[in-house]
Amino acid sequence: MATDTLRHLHGVPVLDCADDGPALRDRDAALDVIGDALGRGAELVVLPAARLGDEFFQLRSGLAGEIVQKFVNYRLRLAVVGDISARLAASSALRDFVTEANRGHQLWFLASRTELDDRLRPAGGAEPTMPVPFSVKPTLTGERVVLRPFVDADLAVFRAVLADPEVQRLTGSPPDGPPDEERLRQWYTTRNAQTDRLDLAVVDRAGGACVGEAVLNLWEPQNHSCSFRILIGPGGRDRGLGTEATRLLVGYGFERLGLHRISLEVYAFNPRARRAYEKVGFVAEGVLRDALRDGDGWVDATVMSILASEWAVHHGQPG
Repeated sequence: MATDTLRHLHGVPVLDCADDGPALRDRDAALDVIGDALGRGAELVVLPAARLGDEFFQLRSGLAGEIVQKFVNYRLRLAVVGDISARLAASSALRDFVTEANRGHQLWFLASRTELDDRLRPAGGAEPTMPVPFSVKPTLTGERVVLRPFVDADLAVFRAVLADPEVQRLTGSPPDGPPDEERLRQWYTTRNAQTDRLDLAVVDRAGGACVGEAVLNLWEPQNHSCSFRILIGPGGRDRGLGTEATRLLVGYGFERLGLHRISLEVYAFNPRARRAYEKVGFVAEGVLRDALRDGDGWVDATVMSILASEWAVHHGQPG
């Protein structure tokens, strides 16, 4: 049996799943693939259509929605690759589902890996370059926090932070709980080696403790854009540490990485985070309705962004 392979395709880390791997027949099988992808730093999973059974393509079963939602929850994109023309001919509902999915960025149904390559290739064919590459992991110093590369001692901090119920809810983490010990270790011990994203620990200068992380990821080379996310544990809240960490990393993104646009999503039940983003200059663009299942209800997410031209005017202090 062939093994799943991590490769970089036009700046995107892709977990390319083997054609003869086990079928994804339920949620647990999908979580195994997701865990492998996260542990290896992938942002997109390529899954052969042959590994998805009849139930997945019978939309009334709900399996497709359940599996796709798992990928969304873990912020992984999914590309189903292979010939499904016979299935499309037999189901108008599936045709509509595939057509709509292929208009977005989260889920694609593609005939071949060549088609995936075409989707990810930058316009014009040239791979954009950055003034400073992601492989450089800087130390950024502010008045209250320092952003630095991860060290081994940080693992214990994130083990506790990711187990915190409020952190899980505010970040929209799935109810399956935090990653197991092996996946957690694999994730944080490989962040400093990533060449297509920037993950830095947030350290409270007052006591020297690591209190969270700030991340630029989901790099789109052709658009000079990234997503931003930040995680601050209980020990670092309500003192402006998250706001300053955001300002430091966003500034680095524009001034050193040469980014044009940085975006994020914030859930409606987290107004504190939204205020922090607004203080740095992020602007609301729109609302993703019912983007997250929250207990028995649903929660909207607001898409926010900041542009290089805006940063050049206020440098994270919009007034």
